[in-house]
Amino acid sequence: MKKTLIYLQIFLFSLSFAGYGQDNKRYLAMLVLNIQEDNQYEYYADMVPGAKSIGCNSVYITVRWDITKCPSFQCLSNPNIASEWRPVDNVIAKALQQGMDKIALRIHLGANNAYGINRSGFIWGGEANEMRDAAGNVYTDGYNDKMFSLAHQPSVEKAKAFVTEVTQRYKYLQEQGKLLFISVSITSNQEGEYPHGSLFDYSSHMKNAFSNWHLAQYGTAAQPPTNQNDEAGRRWYVFRHLKLKEFLDQMGNAVKAVDSNIKFVLDMGSVFDGASKNRGTIGFQKLNCRFDGVKVNDDMFYNHRFSMDLLRTNVPNKWIMNEMFPQGTTTDKINFLKQSYEHGAKFVTLVIGSPNAINDFAPATQSSEIQQLLTTPMSPITATSTTTYSLLSILNNSGYNLSSYSQPKNIVLNDDILPQCSPNTCNFTLGIHTDNPNPTCGAAVTLSANCTGGNCAGVSYSWSGKGVNGSENFVSVNVPAAKGNYTYTLTATKEGCNSQAVTTLNVTECGEEKLCAVNRVRLKFRDDCCQNHLVGAQIQGSSDGVTWDSLYTISQNGNGTWQEFTINNLAVYPQVRFVPSENGNGDLAEIEFYHGSKKLTGTPFGRGGSFINALDGDESTLWIAPTSRVANFLGLVLKGCGGGS
Repeated sequence: MKKTLIYLQIFLFSLSFAGYGQDNKRYLAMLVLNIQEDNQYEYYADMVPGAKSIGCNSVYITVRWDITKCPSFQCLSNPNIASEWRPVDNVIAKALQQGMDKIALRIHLGANNAYGINRSGFIWGGEANEMRDAAGNVYTDGYNDKMFSLAHQPSVEKAKAFVTEVTQRYKYLQEQGKLLFISVSITSNQEGEYPHGSLFDYSSHMKNAFSNWHLAQYGTAAQPPTNQNDEAGRRWYVFRHLKLKEFLDQMGNAVKAVDSNIKFVLDMGSVFDGASKNRGTIGFQKLNCRFDGVKVNDDMFYNHRFSMDLLRTNVPNKWIMNEMFPQGTTTDKINFLKQSYEHGAKFVTLVIGSPNAINDFAPATQSSEIQQLLTTPMSPITATSTTTYSLLSILNNSGYNLSSYSQPKNIVLNDDILPQCSPNTCNFTLGIHTDNPNPTCGAAVTLSANCTGGNCAGVSYSWSGKGVNGSENFVSVNVPAAKGNYTYTLTATKEGCNSQAVTTLNVTECGEEKLCAVNRVRLKFRDDCCQNHLVGAQIQGSSDGVTWDSLYTISQNGNGTWQEFTINNLAVYPQVRFVPSENGNGDLAEIEFYHGSKKLTGTPFGRGGSFINALDGDESTLWIAPTSRVANFLGLVLKGCGGGS
């Protein structure tokens, strides 16, 4: 059985290259940590040309929750302060201007309280909801950010809302083919894991959640131990894994719900070093089973071959990535990059916090060895040997027994303690079938959902467009009674998935109805007062009586005599109406609608007093609504124009 498992994983990797699709390019990115304060919105953007000049073909930008939502002291007194997007937008603009191939986004969900700004309190309520170590100390480390407890669901929901907001804001990059992936981070070191220095989390939220879980699993309530070295510690590790996975699933699902084609990648410090038990990342396969790849941050002197081989073997058909700080010699940096790429890395990012870092990286990134790798398409990797570990042995022995080697090998990690994970079920493609793509004006059309792929079961639908809404897999609609192109959108949703399909119906012949297009209006305004109330009144048309298009805004005063207004309009609307200005009460003696010299007739409708007085052909009767403003209107459902009879 063990031999079969090994062969299966080798076979799966042999297919993994297909996961890159048509993008078999290697990426070298400038990592923008965005840790600057003091409104230095151009600080990192100004370094993009330098990064481009040393070989970077992409940027990886941290989008900070704290700085975006609470950029200054003002947020503490004004919860509705405008979000600050410039630290991200400026880098994106400069990267695109410089011709960078791709943009990747790291959504950082920590909070930094620098300069006395209580951002963590503003965002998630402060210390009561934050991670703590076993001694009860609130977590701060690295760049001095704080973290909310993953067991405090209200904070998780707020984080999810921000992830959704960021994804929606930058979805245009995906649509332009420029977005490489999105990740989230929570620790002060901007990594998507637990802190690695001490063991976390011992907040009241986490301890209560563990106690309830332990009771459900083992029949007794328990408090979390202070280590992970025995059976009680193993249970604590499993629970921490489950909470981390639950959090990452929610964040990844939020991204995929905006656009299921966006890649969501787990960004971790390490999955094999001595601190990975504390990080909660040893079981990275299960953490990532629903998403698109894993990125780590190797120390300069880690075994990069092993790091990439471990990821490549255990997350087949997905992207693997690395991160490098400006340390060590040029030879060290070349080895880091070369070993990462040659053992399967698609993406390596360079931490560039100053122009000095660009100069430090340049000799390595501009070397012929690295430039050749960056310009050579990726190809499948053939492993020369296989080594197998069990996750339980890694936990018990506090890590892997590493030795140096040069050729790619398969490092199989058999997970023998963590619950199984089912991958996302988003394998479906959406289309729209129409029985009449070129209908005539007002014709009935049936639109049907066409879902293909292995995961169409459980998909729900929502239709939108001109005069249509519905939640079935088909919908019938009467197209507008006006020539033109009309767009209808079908959205299919499933947990963690989102798919849209759009179809355009070309409404063609309208026969005699072309004579229904309102292009002239005659009206007689009251003559006793208020002539300036006519200014701002509108003529509007509608295909369904719900959505109204403005055809003309009157800019003249009334004068008590017949006035005529020519409208530049070719569209046919079955309903037309007059809407008073903000100051008007209607104030009409009569109004008439025309197509050229043809006076249009139909069924009157309106709101606000005796509106019929302006449509009765009697100039001596007035329509004066009891209240002013645009809540009042009058009009006609036009006869023979797709509306009246």
